[in-house]
Amino acid sequence: MVDSVSIHRKPRVNSARLFFEAISVAFSQSTSKQGALPLLCLIFGIAIAGCKPEYPGPKPQLDVQIRSASLSPSGDRVAFSYEDKRSEKSLKGIALYHINSDRVEFLKLPEYLRVGAPSFSPDGKRLSVTAFCYLTCSKSEFGYHIGLFDLETGKYTQLTENGGSEIRLSPEFSPDGQTIYFSWAKAEWNKEGGSRPAGFFGIASVKLDDPQETILLPNTITPSTFQLVGKMTPTANGDLIFTCKAPSRGPAQAAMEAAGKSLVYPFPCSLKPDGELDYFLPLTKLGYSQLSASADGKKVFFTSRADSTKGQRGYVYDLYLFEGTQTSRLTTLETYTSETDASADGSIVLLRADEDRGHNWSIWLHDMETGNTREIVPLERLLELLPQTDMPVKAKPTNS
Repeated sequence: MVDSVSIHRKPRVNSARLFFEAISVAFSQSTSKQGALPLLCLIFGIAIAGCKPEYPGPKPQLDVQIRSASLSPSGDRVAFSYEDKRSEKSLKGIALYHINSDRVEFLKLPEYLRVGAPSFSPDGKRLSVTAFCYLTCSKSEFGYHIGLFDLETGKYTQLTENGGSEIRLSPEFSPDGQTIYFSWAKAEWNKEGGSRPAGFFGIASVKLDDPQETILLPNTITPSTFQLVGKMTPTANGDLIFTCKAPSRGPAQAAMEAAGKSLVYPFPCSLKPDGELDYFLPLTKLGYSQLSASADGKKVFFTSRADSTKGQRGYVYDLYLFEGTQTSRLTTLETYTSETDASADGSIVLLRADEDRGHNWSIWLHDMETGNTREIVPLERLLELLPQTDMPVKAKPTNS
């Protein structure tokens, strides 16, 4: 097993000692009080700034990055996408981390595709992925697609059509494993071959045996009340819960509406099977994001801004649990956190965290029974493993 990785902070600055020593130096080297005054003002500002411990300065981004991660329903494997920038051509791929054997396995998908955002099927035998192709691909493969990778046979199947007209991201399986939900927006292309979403992302779905898509939440061009800003999590009762932008509630919102304006913040939202879109009512606090849930939907995990227990200055974030009517804080990493996922029974929770705030995300697991939170795939380790060329799972590209 990989040992827990502790987070190291810079030592606290002794502000009082610094301040009074600076005063002594200022007056001893100045011929008049007027000459010392500007220096003292500067010293006073520096001393006050050091009254709270600082976060370590962000480290430079490493050449290899973990872009997204998913936990298997049984909690024994992690699928993650990575980007390797060490060559002239940036390479993207997907790997499996086997938790019990502490082993990383690189999956072999078609080389002409830029794949990402893996997500496990309910039985743990397949991955839904995003796939992008601009050059060296057929017309039907061009653009943004949702694909399916069979972990047992190594077979890759493209599920969607018309990849040039839409941007498709963040796929997630339905509880029965027969449908994949994903974020979508109409695509705008420029002459250089770059693309961007036309407006705000909505939600669509595609069945494994039918490439015809179903639009569940429209892609809006102008700002709307609800705008998808995070990946969705399907629950057993058919609801999709996700982070969206929604109007704030209370006196502040009433005042803004009276002035003809809108006060909009990220909130947890839910989309019901009948198409009803609303707040995810159990959670309405500002800043809840990156939702995930156990298979029965009774345990909802999310990241949120946290109160520092270590006297740190600035915003810190951690992992939380909502169950029944209670919300509890699970971790005290007090750093940047992003993207949660949970095992089917909710006993293991995955999150990506960036302890040095340089956007060098690594994968962490939280054990609900022991309360232990540990880093399992540090980027430094991934850098060491990537040069290996042994790809145990081979793909056989096919189109649906």
